[in-house]
Amino acid sequence: MNRLNHNTLGVLQEESTAELPFTEPHFCRQLCIAGEKHGIPVIVFHAGWIDWESRTVKAYTYSKKAWKYQHFPLPKLIYNRLSRSHHERADQQHLRNSLQRLYRDDVEWLSRPLPGKWNLYRTLSRFDFLKTYLPNTYPYHGPRSLLRIIKQHNGSVFLKPSGGQHGRSVLHLEAPAYAASSPWSHASITISGRTKHNDHIHTPFTTMMDALKWIHQFIDGRQYVTQPYLTLLSQQEEPYDVRVLMQKDGSGHWQITGSAARVGSAGHLTSNLRGGGRAEPVESYLEQQFSRKQAENMLSSIAHVSKQIPAAIESCYGRLVELGLDFGIDQKGRIWLLEVNSRPGRSVFSLTGNEKAIRLAVENPILYARNVMVRHLRRVCP
Repeated sequence: MNRLNHNTLGVLQEESTAELPFTEPHFCRQLCIAGEKHGIPVIVFHAGWIDWESRTVKAYTYSKKAWKYQHFPLPKLIYNRLSRSHHERADQQHLRNSLQRLYRDDVEWLSRPLPGKWNLYRTLSRFDFLKTYLPNTYPYHGPRSLLRIIKQHNGSVFLKPSGGQHGRSVLHLEAPAYAASSPWSHASITISGRTKHNDHIHTPFTTMMDALKWIHQFIDGRQYVTQPYLTLLSQQEEPYDVRVLMQKDGSGHWQITGSAARVGSAGHLTSNLRGGGRAEPVESYLEQQFSRKQAENMLSSIAHVSKQIPAAIESCYGRLVELGLDFGIDQKGRIWLLEVNSRPGRSVFSLTGNEKAIRLAVENPILYARNVMVRHLRRVCP
């Protein structure tokens, strides 16, 4: 049996029907260029392209301003850029088998998908340093249990898919507090949010039972979590959050690569860039919302907790190379940890013009991969 290639970083991507048949082609090109700069060959592939008999894979690499497609030995070290939902919807038997074999085989993972929001919440809530940052979170078990949660939180709750959807398929139910106690009574109830195609939803209902039935049909058997609705709006009534990118550097230490404010449009529910949001330099943006001293204290608190989160998560789920952390700040200045993503995007730094963060966001995975490869060689060489 052929040995694995110890000198190449493999980037595991989802298959695409675009001209380049894999997702994130721009980021993959940047990785290949950074790899060439630092002496680490980078190849991009999909799990279904592996030939297990020969332990080879058809893959793409970018060199001399062009993509090349050829056979490579299967890499020992893999940077997993698959979403958790991709693992769940891998309905082709050969693809499922290939992913399972990758996890059983002696490859090493630079990163891996995290579990869904409910399981991740249960893990994070075990850490004392995080308890004040986490909104109460409940799994969706149907209309009856949702009604209890709505009543518990005075008629205002937020529902989101357990698997990351870039702000798609989220819902906010707003109702008078009495409507949960009298679900058949007439009341002014509104559900707003986004469809799975990122279209806006704003639907009125006259009874709580009608709203609950609509939500149940909308969820359609998918895994969802419910949280109390947090008013995370700017003074201009725009939803916003703070994205922090944590990455391991070339020494294997966790560092803050950069941070930015993501700002949505007034009247919308989320601040995600794919949903039409914009990015702002975080320091100046928070100073517009609060005083300079308050902004400094908030950013210090966010940095402090951000530096503790990666080690806590790795202690439960294994090695990671990066995490995207999303923090909300309510109008009283309280900080909430909204999302933890092991497959973070990087576009916020391009939009804010943070050149250092743009460079490090791409180079850090390459530099850490080199660190892992060198440590492996030390183990196998006398």
